[in-house]
Amino acid sequence: MAEPWRQFEWKDSIVVLPELHSQFVLMMAAKRESVWQGTSLLAYSAGLAIPFVIVALSISRFLSLYQRLRRHLLWVERFAGVMRVSGVVLFFDKLADLAFYLNRFNRRMVIGSLKEEPNE
Repeated sequence: MAEPWRQFEWKDSIVVLPELHSQFVLMMAAKRESVWQGTSLLAYSAGLAIPFVIVALSISRFLSLYQRLRRHLLWVERFAGVMRVSGVVLFFDKLADLAFYLNRFNRRMVIGSLKEEPNE
């Protein structure tokens, strides 16, 4: 049987870490010398909550938009795949190699189509 501390998973960190963060900020604010320094830390921690509040308020609008765009999802996924592959190619600086191989492929296609044309 595994130890209880080994059963902590990444999904649990989504639930636990904001609570730990808020306790940490409150502890740091309590240790500050002036009220202004403590208030600035509380404002910082409130600023971290703003994106979550925006998401909570706009979730119904997002779901209605998602229902309308659902039929195009296959093309969105294909486009995202092409963008990911091109990003990897650019990151590893292999664009010239890719152009070289594609150019060889293009020449074979052109030469093959020229051989199939009948001479007049």
